[in-house]
Amino acid sequence: MSERAALDDLLNGSTLLEWPRVAEAMTVRHVMAGATVFRQDEVQPHVYGVRHGLVKLCYLVGPAEFI
Repeated sequence: MSERAALDDLLNGSTLLEWPRVAEAMTVRHVMAGATVFRQDEVQPHVYGVRHGLVKLCYLVGPAEFI
């Protein structure tokens, strides 16, 4: 089983008692304010969480037009 499949199995239906195993598979990444983490329509094999701060979600609906 791939690492990705194992993590998917762990996250799906995991209980709080299993979260230490989830934490072992996590990587902490620091992102500067205003940085782009991923772009619309990019395939993302990751799950993101925010420890502190906030996330701004923008959707591109036309050339240089965001909502």
